[in-house]
Amino acid sequence: MLPKFVMKNTVVHNLSLRVKFLVVLFIFVFSLCVQDMKIYLYGKDTVIYAWYLLLFVIIVIYALSILARIHKEFAILSKYSFFTVLMVFLFNMLLYTTKPGDTCIYSLQIVSLFGYNISIVITDGAIHNSITQSLRLLAVISIFFIFMLTQDPDAFFSSGKHFRKHFRNLRLLFMLTFRFYSLLSRDAVEITNAQRSRGLELDGNFFDRIRKRAYILLPLLQTSLERSISVAEAMESRKVKKGS
Repeated sequence: MLPKFVMKNTVVHNLSLRVKFLVVLFIFVFSLCVQDMKIYLYGKDTVIYAWYLLLFVIIVIYALSILARIHKEFAILSKYSFFTVLMVFLFNMLLYTTKPGDTCIYSLQIVSLFGYNISIVITDGAIHNSITQSLRLLAVISIFFIFMLTQDPDAFFSSGKHFRKHFRNLRLLFMLTFRFYSLLSRDAVEITNAQRSRGLELDGNFFDRIRKRAYILLPLLQTSLERSISVAEAMESRKVKKGS
């Protein structure tokens, strides 16, 4: 079952909503905007790669999860983002455009077609870029996990009543996200139990587990789409206008 918010007497849980939101906003903007920089150190120019700073941010986020006593729940949610981060790393590695000054680490020619050589070239620049983009995504996902696990949804919804008109759509977006997350967690448990009662075994090697998870993901996707359609029809019946 996916972890949900549980109120605990910790410093992070007791922070006000404004402080949490500002921390999330700062880390979100910093993770997207941080770039490599050069500083003058020990008599020479030293490059500080962006992924050094992003790695520090992720360590700080994990320290916040320990401080909030939600590191186990945080680890469970982080496990689901691992494959997404890995795919981002691989795509950036393969699609990276080699720049002047990059050092080739590995080269593999795949095929020669119509006079063009198709090859995979891995450079130090590709590695640094792939690590940076992967850690950007991981930092953004992680800080939103912290916010979701430490912020009471009811308190967040009640505070949203004082939002300005231009921010009401943002408030509605967060409300639906919080609500659908809890319903998705409940549906995942119910569908898993139903499939197991019908004889589905989720054990086996890595590929068997992926294949068997389809029997859970497809009904879960269908249920989520049906719920989304119901919410859209309910909003339309209440004459909620687009952009209002």
